[in-house]
Amino acid sequence: MIHNVTSTEEFSEILANNPDVLMEFYATWCPHCKAFQPSLEAASETLSENGVFTAQTEIDAFEDLAGQYGVESIPTIIFFKNGQPVLESTGERDPQAVLEFVAEAQNR
Repeated sequence: MIHNVTSTEEFSEILANNPDVLMEFYATWCPHCKAFQPSLEAASETLSENGVFTAQTEIDAFEDLAGQYGVESIPTIIFFKNGQPVLESTGERDPQAVLEFVAEAQNR
């Protein structure tokens, strides 16, 4: 399951309550974001089973959150460990590549 973040405050609360968070920044008009969505949804099921909270936010609606993390291209995924960003990637990935990205981030 992917949680839709609707404010900076809500995201801060998610980070405070979840040691491992995968966050996607996307736009509704972005074809690459639309193509990536099924992969993220598929990976999120496995991630959830392994204690990783998966979330996303629409950059046009919440520019402050995207700006806070320097997001300039979409889709961008950032893995947060204990509230701190540890690894970032831009572009489409298949579900296995998302899981590998998270595994790499968890080992940092």
